[in-house]
Amino acid sequence: MQQRLEKYLQLCGNMFLPCFLFVVGLFTYLWSSDLGYNDGLLFHKIFLGCNIVLLLIFINFNQGQTAFMSGSLFIAYILINYLKKQNGAAFADTSLFNNLIVLLPLNLIVFYLFPPRRFLEKKSFTYLVLITVEYIIVEFLSRNDIAVFWRFYDINIASLVAFLVLILLSFIRSVGSGSIYDYSMLFVFIAVGLGCYVASDSAGLSLFFLIATAISLAMQIYMLIYHYFYDESTGLYNHRSYLRRARNLPPKYSLGIIAIDNFEGLRKGLTVRQKKELIALTIELIQNKLSDDIGLYSYSEAKFVVIGEKRDMKEMRAELEEVRRQIAGSDFILYKHSMPIKITVSGSVAEKKRVDSNAEVVFARAEKALNETLKFSGNIISPVPRSARR
Repeated sequence: MQQRLEKYLQLCGNMFLPCFLFVVGLFTYLWSSDLGYNDGLLFHKIFLGCNIVLLLIFINFNQGQTAFMSGSLFIAYILINYLKKQNGAAFADTSLFNNLIVLLPLNLIVFYLFPPRRFLEKKSFTYLVLITVEYIIVEFLSRNDIAVFWRFYDINIASLVAFLVLILLSFIRSVGSGSIYDYSMLFVFIAVGLGCYVASDSAGLSLFFLIATAISLAMQIYMLIYHYFYDESTGLYNHRSYLRRARNLPPKYSLGIIAIDNFEGLRKGLTVRQKKELIALTIELIQNKLSDDIGLYSYSEAKFVVIGEKRDMKEMRAELEEVRRQIAGSDFILYKHSMPIKITVSGSVAEKKRVDSNAEVVFARAEKALNETLKFSGNIISPVPRSARR
C-alpha cells in the first residue's frame, strides 16, 4: 500500500509543474477579461524570449526531443500573426489559416511519437526537409484557395479532430509512463489547441502559445537538472552524484558493487520494456534489503554502487549477501513473457584504507575483485570470508 501511494505521489509530482503553469495561464485568460493589445504585445515578447532560450538549450546541449515541436509552434505563431496583421478579423476565413491549424497538430503528432534524440543528427535533417516541403505545399494550396474548410460553429472540424487525437495520445502515454515529458506535452498540446481556437482575440493567441512554450522550457530545464544528478534509465543517483558524495565521505566507510550476472545474454531475449522492468524490479529488491543509511547509485545499466558510511567490510558484505540471496530466490514476472525469469547477482566489497587517496581507489579495488571473481563464477559476493573457503 505504501509503495503504491509513493508511486501515485511521484506521478502527481511529475504532473505538477506543467499543470501549474497551464492553470496559471488559463486563469489569467479567463479572469482578465480586459486583455488588450498591450498585454498581447507583452506576451509576444516573452514568447520570443522563451524561444530564444529554448534554441540555445537545443544547440548547447544537443537536445532534439522537443526541438521540432517547438519549431512548429513558432512557425505557426508567426504565420498566424502575419495573417492577422494583413487581413484583420477576416484572417480566420483565409485558406492559409485553415491549412495551418490542420497541419500544426498533424506535425505535432509525428514529432511527438517519433522525435529525434539529438538536435544535430540525420533524422533532424530529414524533418527539416519535411517541414520545408510541407510549407511550400501549404503556400501553393493557399494561393489557389484550396483549404480544409469543414467548419461547425466557426470550428475547423479537421483541426479539432487532429488536436483531439494528439491530446488523447499524449494523455495515454502520460498515464502509462508518468514522466514529466509526457505530462508536459499533454498540457502543451491543450494550450496550443486553445490558442488556435481563440486566435482572433487580441491577446489569446500570444498567451496560450506562451503557455505552451513556457511549459516546454520549464520541462527542458528540469530534465537537464534531473539528468545531471540522476540516471535516466533507473531513476537512481548517477555516477556524477556518486563522485560528488565521495568527496565528503568520512574517514571510515565501505564501498560495494552489485552487478546482474550475464546481463548481456539476458537482454538479447527481452524486449526493451521487459529489460526496463527487470532492472526496475532488481533495484526495488536491492533497496528493500539494504539498510536505510546505505546509498545506492547507478554506475551502468546493470551495475550499481553502494556506500555504507562508518561500516567495515564485514558489515557491508553481510548487507550485500542478503541482497544476493533475495534476488537468487525471487521469480521475476515480466510483461508478456511466457514464464518467470530467474536471475542472480554478484558483488564485491572494499573498505577505505588510510593510504587510499579517494573513493575512486576504493572503487577500483572492489571492481578488480568483482572482475576476478566473475572469471570463474557468479552469484557470489567477494571477497569470500576465510570461514567459507574450502
